[in-house]
Amino acid sequence: MFKNIKFIVYFIFFVFIISIIFFLMKEQKKEVLKEYNLNNLITKEVFSLKRSDGHKLIEKTISKDYPNRPINPKKYPKTDSKYWFDEEFPGFNFKDKQNLSSPKKSVRGKKVILLTGETHPYWSAFERGFRQIADLFEIEVEILNSDWNIDIQAYQTDEAIKKNPDIIIFCSVNPNLAIPLFKKIKKAGIPLFVANQVPAPEAFNDLISWVGPDDWGNMRLLARALADKLNKKGNYAVIGHMPGTNVYNARAYAPITELAKYAPDMKLLDLQTANLNPDTTKQLVYQWLIKYGDKLNAIIVPDGSTSITGVLKALEITGRTDVIVVSSGHSKLALDYVNSGKCYAITYQSPESEGAISLYTAIKWYMGYDIKSIQYLTPGLIFKKNVNNFLPAEW
Repeated sequence: MFKNIKFIVYFIFFVFIISIIFFLMKEQKKEVLKEYNLNNLITKEVFSLKRSDGHKLIEKTISKDYPNRPINPKKYPKTDSKYWFDEEFPGFNFKDKQNLSSPKKSVRGKKVILLTGETHPYWSAFERGFRQIADLFEIEVEILNSDWNIDIQAYQTDEAIKKNPDIIIFCSVNPNLAIPLFKKIKKAGIPLFVANQVPAPEAFNDLISWVGPDDWGNMRLLARALADKLNKKGNYAVIGHMPGTNVYNARAYAPITELAKYAPDMKLLDLQTANLNPDTTKQLVYQWLIKYGDKLNAIIVPDGSTSITGVLKALEITGRTDVIVVSSGHSKLALDYVNSGKCYAITYQSPESEGAISLYTAIKWYMGYDIKSIQYLTPGLIFKKNVNNFLPAEW
C-alpha cells in the first residue's frame, strides 16, 4: 500500500511538472506570436494606414546625392548656391554612423517623449500622424510643446531626460541653439531622433536619425515652375520665413539661387521678412506694389497659411490680378487658393506623414532594423490640375 501511495505521489508530481512545462511553452509561444505580429506591423500593417487626404500615411522617403563641397562656401555671394552648401547638405560628412546600439527589443509598452515647437494646425496634424503609429505599436506617448520658445524647450529637455523615456523625438525651435540640448540627451544615453527643421551640421553627431522635408529641393522645384510660367523673364520679390532658421534660408535662397541659374533674365527686386504675420505681410506687399508697380511680376511666399493670406489681400486691395503667386506648404487655405486660381503653385509637405515617419523610423531602429540616418520626405508641387488629390486638407 505504501508503494502505491508513493507511486501516486510521483505520478501527481510528474503531471504537475509536465503541466508547468506545457504552460511555459504556451506562454513562450504567445510571446513569439506577439513578436511575429509586431514584425508584421513593421512590414505590412503600417502601410495600410491612411492620412486625412486618403494618401498612405507612411510614404517613401528619399536620400540626396551630395555634390563635392566647395573649399570655402562662404566666399561666394549669397545669390550663389555654393554659399549655402552647408545649409542645403548638412549631413554631407555624416556617414550613417549611429551613436547607440539598437536594443533589438519589442517597442510594445515603451515610452516616447515628443518635443515640439508650437501650437499650430501643422503641428496638430503632425501629432495626429505620430499618434496613429504609437497606437498601432501600443507605445506610451508624452508630448511637450514649447510655444516656439527656446528657453521653455531647454527646460522641457531637462524634464524629459529626468523621466528617462526609451526614445526622445525632437522638433527644435532653433536648430543651432538646440545643439547643447542634443548633447544632454546623448550624454543621458537616451536614443535621440530629430524631425522637421534640419539640424546644424555638427548636431548630426548627437542623434541617430533625422526625418523632415527637403525645403531646399522643394523650393528649387517651385522656382523652376514659376520661371516656366513666366517664360523665364520678369521680376520677382521674396518674403522670408522666421529669421535665423534654416527654413528662412531655404525658402528664400533656394529660389533665388535656382533662378539665378535656371532663369538668369529674371530679376530679384526685394527680399524681406514679415515674421509670418498676415497684417505685416499685407503691408509689405502693398508697399512693393506701390514702389515697383507693373515691374513686379511674381511673389514667392514662405508659408501657405498666414503669409499667403496677407499677400493675396494686398493684391486684392490694389486690384492686381497679373502677379503670379507661389508658396511653400499645402494647408487648406493654400489648397483653396490654388483651386481658385489665386495661387499658381505650392510645395507638397505632409505633416501627418512627417509625424508618422519620425516615430516609425525610431521604432524600426529600436527593434533592430536598418534605417537611414537622414531621410527626406517625398518632394513635389501642387497645381490646380492635381489639387483635388490632396483634399480634404490635413491642416
